Amino acid sequence: MSAQDSQDWVTVETTFPIIPPNAERKAVKTQRLLLRPFQEDDLVAFRELRTQPEVMIHTVKGCIDYTVEETREVLQKLLPPNDSRNFQFGVFLASTRELIGEGGVHTLETPPAGWPEIGYKFKKEHWGKGYGTEFLQGFLEAWWSLPRTTKMLQVIGSSVEGKGNVMERVYADALLDNQKSGRVLQKVGFKKFREWTEIDKRPGQGGVTIDLAGYYLLRKDV
Repeated sequence: MSAQDSQDWVTVETTFPIIPPNAERKAVKTQRLLLRPFQEDDLVAFRELRTQPEVMIHTVKGCIDYTVEETREVLQKLLPPNDSRNFQFGVFLASTRELIGEGGVHTLETPPAGWPEIGYKFKKEHWGKGYGTEFLQGFLEAWWSLPRTTKMLQVIGSSVEGKGNVMERVYADALLDNQKSGRVLQKVGFKKFREWTEIDKRPGQGGVTIDLAGYYLLRKDV
């Protein structure tokens, strides 16, 4: 049984962002980073990120892109006309314009929790420099600033207090033993609300079980 199947789901009314196309998304600048929508000519740099095994082992895919066509297919999902399905950015060093990572909301309203889901990854040579925290702070400011509408959502019951009209939130998860990722999420305000075990379906993992933690962050008053 999957984590989704074993959870009670509830219907809630909440606010929900109106996702702009890439052409209307403003770049986000932080102290050291530049976040901007992906472009066709980011393919080579994007492939450098997606061919690092140490990075890709932590993704759902679980392995590198073996061909440039695999990377191109992923990039196309971030470009028009598919840009309305996500709110993701390339993450660049502001000083050099090197692409060092990518992140954002890649899932708007499907499992594992029903809420928009945030994720990010960085090239291994840029780990341990605080870029994850800096990215999340900049990204979340842009996310909460989007115009809103109201929407009925199916969400995991443990992510809300009661039913009916509830405050909007975003979701993220991490391996339970990945304490660094958990600390980064909690540093920017995420609250851990669930732990569960499931079969690891990544290639080469042999069907072992993994322990995960789910986090949510409430919408700011903006």
